[in-house]
Formats: sequence, structure tokens, C-alpha cells
Amino acid sequence: MTKIISEPVKKILGQINNLDLGDINVPKITHALSMGLGGYGCAVISQKNGKAKLEYYEGITKKEFVKRMKNPKDLLSFVLKIGDQIYRLLILQKKERHLTKAQKADINTLLSIISMALTMRQVSKDRITETQIINQLNLNITTSLDENKIIRNLESAARRMLKINDIFIFYRRDDSFVGSKNSFKIINLPKAIYSKLFKVQQIFTVPKSRVASLKKIIPIKTVRDVTFIPFTIKNELRGFFTLPGNIMILSRNFVLTRIKFLANQAGLALERIDLFRKMNSALRESHGLQDLIKIMISSLDLSSLSTEILQRAQEFLGFKRILFSIYDPELQSFRRITGVGISAKKLKEAQAIHPPLEAIMELFNNRYRISNSYYVPAKDAQIICKKVKHYELYKSTPIKNRIPELWDPGDIFVSPIYSKNREIVALLSLDMPMNNLAPTLNNVKLLEIFDDFLGMAIENSQLFEKIERLSNTDEMTDVYNYRFLREKLKSLIKNRVSPISLIMIDLDNFKECNDSLGHLYGDEVLKMFSECLVDAIGKRGYVVRYGGDEFIILLPKTSRKSSKTLIDRIGNYSNKHKTCRAHKPCSFSYGIAVYPRNGLNLGSLIDYADRLLYQQKAEKRNEY
Repeated sequence: MTKIISEPVKKILGQINNLDLGDINVPKITHALSMGLGGYGCAVISQKNGKAKLEYYEGITKKEFVKRMKNPKDLLSFVLKIGDQIYRLLILQKKERHLTKAQKADINTLLSIISMALTMRQVSKDRITETQIINQLNLNITTSLDENKIIRNLESAARRMLKINDIFIFYRRDDSFVGSKNSFKIINLPKAIYSKLFKVQQIFTVPKSRVASLKKIIPIKTVRDVTFIPFTIKNELRGFFTLPGNIMILSRNFVLTRIKFLANQAGLALERIDLFRKMNSALRESHGLQDLIKIMISSLDLSSLSTEILQRAQEFLGFKRILFSIYDPELQSFRRITGVGISAKKLKEAQAIHPPLEAIMELFNNRYRISNSYYVPAKDAQIICKKVKHYELYKSTPIKNRIPELWDPGDIFVSPIYSKNREIVALLSLDMPMNNLAPTLNNVKLLEIFDDFLGMAIENSQLFEKIERLSNTDEMTDVYNYRFLREKLKSLIKNRVSPISLIMIDLDNFKECNDSLGHLYGDEVLKMFSECLVDAIGKRGYVVRYGGDEFIILLPKTSRKSSKTLIDRIGNYSNKHKTCRAHKPCSFSYGIAVYPRNGLNLGSLIDYADRLLYQQKAEKRNEY
């Protein structure tokens, strides 16, 4: 200011001294300016982004003010700048009055001092408000495990801090982006925006000419440009902010600083929820796995429990469809045992086909390997795995706009199950992940823990079946033994199966054959005759070696008449098997007992059949 304060400035200062500095504002300053300069009215016009707006006026109507603006001879004009906001202060004089340059300079200097004070006060208020917003935000998001609630709080904080209404936040959950108002699938993102979000992961602006395509997925009201601000956790995209306008035109530093802070808060809050969810998931998986391990280890009959095991594993492995196949080393192919999430009709069709190991081996390529499992994207499967595609249950073609992170209906995912000796014993084929994401190393590790225990269970089951078979079969002829006969008849009677035929068969003149040709040849005769019986009976019943040259045939749901038909069949098979050195068929005698008519237990049935057998032998001797 000039060394000697001019009279107008003294009067203005006098008016300002009467103001409460804690409550000072632009209209009051304008009023003080008007009084100090002897004006009879004043007005305030704000200017922002090239647009003028009448904020305040006094001493004159709005209509008169607009009229006076056309002839501004009696108007004194000053500029007051507070932060980014510019105000034009207009003073209405009763008659035209000219201020000297020195007086104008003094008034402008005074206004600049006031401007600095008000700017500092506004900044201070903004900082206090921001601190309050941040404290409230931290309280809300650190005490909540609800993702939607956290996003709503973050959006509210962003709008208050930036004073922009159309700010939206979306966070990634599996194959979707979830917002406070709506959600959408990742696959619905335009390709260019997907690429920038997931690959570039930098701030970018979509011009208003392309904004229309976004309105279907993002609740955008504006027709201006839209800026995307992605936020990540450990270099993995977790979500993004959208705000109207081009951030390069907006106050970039001001917006970016606050958005980055909010993005960090969002990342920390969502990471905490992720960690909590993973801990809960790990506990559930652990309990689920423990239950399954108990079932798999305690059960020796895996075939009867495989469906239950897969149903329990379905949830914690995270796949809707699972097909379980056992490897048959003799046929070098896989027998499809059971599955979950597969219709009964499809499963029956699948069980009729046995994919050869050669076809499955096409998948076992290191290029597609994730740990010990194999994931082949649909596009590659179409070209490379033609043999495997032939054995697919559900035929599907790859989708056009493939997103690497997402599961494609044509993808193939298999997990081989190995024995302790690293020999393949089974195969799990998995389809339709519940989160619709392609498999990663994390969820494959859990699958392979399950595979290891399932492999042990399969080995135990196969060993048990071998022991069971040995304990139930005759060592020399490889047909069933008396122990099996006793247990099987008990089981049939307990399950109310009726009628049951028991045929007792004894070779004629076997002792003479044994004595004349030797015991080794006699053993060969018994082996060949037992094969003859098995071929003749097929799956209708069970062939049992009772002792020496005596055999018993057990036929569930078979009458005496049907049994006699089978005896004729055995005779025909016996004629084809030349069982002695003279190339003569081996003759036999038999007796038939039928449950419950001829006996209610094994002893009574054998006794009845035995009497009929020796009666037939006696008749033959009389004939001879």
C-alpha cells in the first residue's frame, strides 16, 4: 500500500473492522467495500470454467442490475480470488466516481491480503473436513467385513472430498465387477477397456463419443468424457474408480492425490476381507478334507463310496462337474466309475466309453501343466487334443472374445491320480468352476492333496479286493470257495431273494482217471471243467468248488426248470472241452435243491442236492 493510506481505503478498513473474522465471506466483504466507497448497492459474480453466475446482490433488483450491467459507467469492479474460485465484486455508485491509480492499487492490495486469508481459511476448513471424512471412513471400513458397505463408504468419501457427485467404485469378485448400485460380468467390458484395466493398469479417459457403450454397465449420467482409475493389490487388478470428465483437464494433482489415497484404502480393506475369507475357506477346506480322508481311509470298498466322496469334494474343490475314472492297465484305458453334476443319462453314456491312455496322454504336455494337473484352454484343445475331444461328455466350442482369467466352456482340466510308485491309477476330469475362473496354482494344490489321499484309497481298495478275492476263491481252479458260498447265500436270503437254486455237480469216474493218468493230469481236468462251468453259467450265478471233484452252482432268482436248462448248457460246453487224453467229454452227475422249498439254509440245501446226486450216480452204475 501507499505510505499514506487513502481515504477510501480507511473507510473500507473501518467497515471490515466491524466484521466477525471467523464468519467473514465474499458478500460481507463486498458490502464493506460498497459502504467504504459510498456505494448504494453491490453484487458478486462468480466465474468458473468460462461461465459467469450472479451469486449475490443488494440495494437493487436483479432486473435493474442486469439493466445497469449494459451501461457500467457507475460500476466499480474488483476481483477477489479464493483458491481456484474467482469472484468479480461490483459496486454501484450514485454518480460516476473515479479512483486514482494509487487508490485502486491500495484497494487491490487490501483485497489480495483478504484473498490470502480466506484461501488459507478455506484450505484449513477443507483439511479439517477431509480429516473428519478420513477418520469416519477408516472407522467404517476397518470395522466391517461387508464388501458392499465398504464400497458405499468409499464412494461417499470420494464424493465429499472431491465434490463430484458421479463417482463410482467397482471391485472385482471372481468373474464380475461389483458396485454399490449394479454389477456386471468382466466379459461384458469392451475389449479396449478390458485391456487397459487388466494389462496396462494405468489411468485412462474414455471420450464422450464412446461413453454410450458404457452406460449399460456403469450408471453414468453425464455425456462428458469418463476417466477410469484402476487400483491393484500386489499388482493384481482389484477394481477401479470412474469419474466424469478428463482428469488431465481437472485439477490433476488434487484429484489424483485423493483418489490414490482412497484406492489404497479400498485395496487394504478388500485385502483384509480376502485374507479373512481365505482363512475361513481354509478352515472349511481343512475340515472337509479331514472328513473325506477319514471316509477314504476307513472304507475299503471305494466303488460304493466314490459318489459320496465326489459330492463332498465338489464344494471345496469348487467345480460343479467332476468325473472319476479308474485306469485299467490290462485294457490300457479308463473306466468311468461315477460323477457329480452330470445327468444320469450322460453318465450312462460316459460309462459305456473307455478313453484310451494314448488319447489322455495328449493332455499331459508341460505347456499346459499346473503343478501335477493339466489345464488346456479351449482354443488349444480344439486343435491339439482332437482325440480327447472325441471322448468329451458335453461338446462345446470356444467363445469368441476369450478372456484369459475366465473359464471357457470348451476348456479341459484333468488331474491324474498316481500310486506310490508314480503309476497312474485314476483320473479326475473337472468342469464348470463355481467362480467361473480358470484354475490357478493355489486351487490346484488343494485338488492334488485330495488326489494324493484318493490315490492311497484306490490302492487300499484294490489291495483289499485282491485279498478278498484270494480269500473267496479256490487256489487251483480260481472259482469261488466254500467260504464265499456260505456268505453269499446268507446275503441273498437276508435280502429276500427267491427262489435260489443250488446245483451240486460231481465228475463221473474221476478217481479212475486220477489213478490211471496221475494227479497232475487230474488237476488239469478240474481246471478245464471249472472253466467249462464258468463259461456256461456266465453272469447268471456263481461257480464254487466244494471239494475234490465236487462243484456247486448257486443261481439267484432261478427255478428248478431253469436250472435244468443250464445243466443241458453245461453238457454242451463239456462236449466242446475234451478233458481226457482219449479226447472224450467229461461226464458228470448232479442234484438240484431250491430255496425255500427244499431247505431254508445251506446245510439243508446241500444235503437235499447231495442225495439227488448220489441217486443219479447209482442209476448210472446200474446202467453200466
